[in-house]
Amino acid sequence: MLRDVFKLKSVKIITIQMNIGKKWTCEEEGKLLQALKNQIPKRKIADAHGRTSGAISSRIRHIVIRMIEKDGKSIEEICDAMSIKPGDVRRIMKNLVGIK
Repeated sequence: MLRDVFKLKSVKIITIQMNIGKKWTCEEEGKLLQALKNQIPKRKIADAHGRTSGAISSRIRHIVIRMIEKDGKSIEEICDAMSIKPGDVRRIMKNLVGIK
């Protein structure tokens, strides 16, 4: 039993390490956006992508910034596209440009 638990943890660690530092593909980013729309928890998204929760949060910030700067999306459009709260978008914007 203990050996089985260790094997499961080892597999999870190996899976996460598979994608650490790797560039995100358009396909992977699309899957991330779909998972967010389906309100899947970040931890489960991270496991599915072989990345850490921090990597998922970082990619979300990256996408929000791109949607604001390059696509000219409003907070409402971003929230709708990603199923995140307006306060989360405002926090990212505040950190980006120092908005109060």
